Amino acid sequence: MKLKSKLVSIVAVAIAILNTGVTASESNGPDTRSFDDSYKPIVKIAPRYPTNALKSGIEGYVVLEFTVNAQGSVETPRVIEAVPANIFDEAAKKAVSKYKYKPKYDKDGRIAAVEGVQAKIEFTISK
Repeated sequence: MKLKSKLVSIVAVAIAILNTGVTASESNGPDTRSFDDSYKPIVKIAPRYPTNALKSGIEGYVVLEFTVNAQGSVETPRVIEAVPANIFDEAAKKAVSKYKYKPKYDKDGRIAAVEGVQAKIEFTISK
């Protein structure tokens, strides 16, 4: 199986507490489920809930695609789906850019970059 075709889906739930209204706390989220237990982030950063979206009661999600380099860092995250559009994009990209992955090895035993990794970050307001 080609490493390029290897996809990992991460579901990170950002829960904003209405009385603080600023960030999603690490203790409440992200709730991460990996569909490939052999390749998942070893460091996850909860996204900051955009203030205007929080005040307006807007919830949604962003699906990102990116490359994990040989050092396990995220490179070139890009939004491939966002609902609603352009509300949570930047917060999601900033959060996923701070994720760290355990490096992967190619068939020759060398550390290799993994392209096409995907993550879905959901933004919900706790009631």
